[in-house]
Amino acid sequence: MHVLVIGSEGFVGSKLVDKLLSDSEINGKGIKELTLADVIAPSMPLEDADFTVHTAKIDISDGDQIIGLLEGRPDIIFHLVGEGDEADFNGYKVNVESTHKILEAIRLMGDYKPRLVYNSTLAVFGPPLPDVVPDQHACTPASSYGTQAAILELLIGDYSRKGYLDGVCIRLPTVVIRPFEPNKTASSFLSSIIREPIANMEAACPVPLSFRHPVASGRAAVRFLVRAASLTEKELTDGRAITMPSLSVTVGDMIQSLENVTGKHAVELIKHEPDDSLQSIA
Repeated sequence: MHVLVIGSEGFVGSKLVDKLLSDSEINGKGIKELTLADVIAPSMPLEDADFTVHTAKIDISDGDQIIGLLEGRPDIIFHLVGEGDEADFNGYKVNVESTHKILEAIRLMGDYKPRLVYNSTLAVFGPPLPDVVPDQHACTPASSYGTQAAILELLIGDYSRKGYLDGVCIRLPTVVIRPFEPNKTASSFLSSIIREPIANMEAACPVPLSFRHPVASGRAAVRFLVRAASLTEKELTDGRAITMPSLSVTVGDMIQSLENVTGKHAVELIKHEPDDSLQSIA
């Protein structure tokens, strides 16, 4: 089996690669070939793999590069690329237009029908939300990122309905704690308020302590992705977009846990700087 990971250098992508290297299989099917692709040159795994590993530096907005990436006809494609910047409409190019080019490249390959796993987001939903969010809950995104993800869910569902590919969209909760610098997504502060104080750095908290949000660990996100790759079409009768389980926590819960582990000094590094606009889209 040939597996392609687009976005292999990201936080979740790198953890997924580690999982694939460790297991050497998905749902009992052995991996014979693994291709790692990203906008920056992917690093070769440090550990010896039981299968062939390729790397590709790619701009997924370039249709010719996409065609070249798919020449090996991977059986499973993990599509983990996403731009969450609200400042402009660049996300439509990176998220929607580039992904549509991937879908079209697959369609034009004729009898090729891979399993495509797309990491969607809970941002497809807007407030208010019920305590338990069903898969069929109406998508009313309050951000461009959420809107783009909702568009892609519909596109992937349509291409799957027509038989061009076998797609699954999993709506991931906010994955914490990310090890990198704050990114452009509205919910990035949920990592910052833990990560920075542990490193003896200040962090801004733009929401009240009562703010509640669904989160998951990187390890859980990888489990979701691998499970999605092994779902049968019979298990997808309710649709191609699936809402993942999460931990429901308040910012106050997170900060209290930080204090329990590291002491009050770390908590004192968190500066409360309210931003009402974030509360509706984070």
